[in-house]
Amino acid sequence: MIKQCFKNIDFRILWGAGCMTGIARAMEFLALSLFALQELGLPYLVTIIFAARMLPMSLLGIVIGTISERISPILVIKFIYTLSNISTGIAMLLVFTNNFNVIFAFLLAFINGITWVVDLTVRRRVLADNIDQNLLSSSLAMETLSNNATRLIGPLCAGSLYAFVGLAGIFCVQFFMYILALG
Repeated sequence: MIKQCFKNIDFRILWGAGCMTGIARAMEFLALSLFALQELGLPYLVTIIFAARMLPMSLLGIVIGTISERISPILVIKFIYTLSNISTGIAMLLVFTNNFNVIFAFLLAFINGITWVVDLTVRRRVLADNIDQNLLSSSLAMETLSNNATRLIGPLCAGSLYAFVGLAGIFCVQFFMYILALG
């Protein structure tokens, strides 16, 4: 059944975009946490960044689902991937000019928390709309598996990148991944 899912080009595109953004978001979460800990030496900031990332999930989940029923879901996905590119691009610029700070780290976590909740609700809806009903369970299982795998892969990549090239390298890789997802 999984093989049948991958024969569907819409599934491959949506699944691939989900993998790219999932890894990028997981990388960013760890990178922002390491930055906050290293910059100010306060472990509590790590929990604040986590809260900033998760707050949109709690506040906007239902609202986003309702809005996505009224607007083209493909346009919504393109918009959020564009927003992720813009916020990550700004973060890259701030890091390269030594102006990145903890306040912007919180803002970035919150903005990408919004894009995360939109991606989870809207992309899965588009996925379900573009797959044969007999493959729906397999495709959603594959989506769930890859969503969890990206939460493992992202931090492993981020930890290595942070050690060798720092925050700027992570944001560059993340920016590239968001561009691939948007494409």
